[in-house]
Amino acid sequence: MDITEMRAAVRRDLKDENGSDYCWNDDELDRHIARAVKEFSEHLPDEKKTAVATVDGSREIDISSLADRVMIEAVECPAGYFPPRFQRFSLWGDTLTLLGDDVPDGADVIVYHGDLHRLDAEGTTIPPRFDDTVALGA
Repeated sequence: MDITEMRAAVRRDLKDENGSDYCWNDDELDRHIARAVKEFSEHLPDEKKTAVATVDGSREIDISSLADRVMIEAVECPAGYFPPRFQRFSLWGDTLTLLGDDVPDGADVIVYHGDLHRLDAEGTTIPPRFDDTVALGA
């Protein structure tokens, strides 16, 4: 589904399908759809895992590059082990602080995080089974 298809679904639900005399313009619907996508993302975020650079000897990690994040689930440090070696952490703003025994050595850590979903002209990251949920939210 893309934004055009979602907008059409919302119009169907609102019974606003008369193209020559819409009650709601596209900008208004898009604003409500964006709000519904944001609220949906807060409950079921788009799951990601990203390598993030560290500074040798510092437990603090700058995660400002994860701009659309909704939550942080786990931090793998050091990365690349099986089973993964997850560390306890605290989060304040864009700074993630590792609380475990391992101190970063400058190598990347893997951050497991949830992001805002995307719904635009190219498509969406929302699983298709939730299309009606987002349309209803809008």
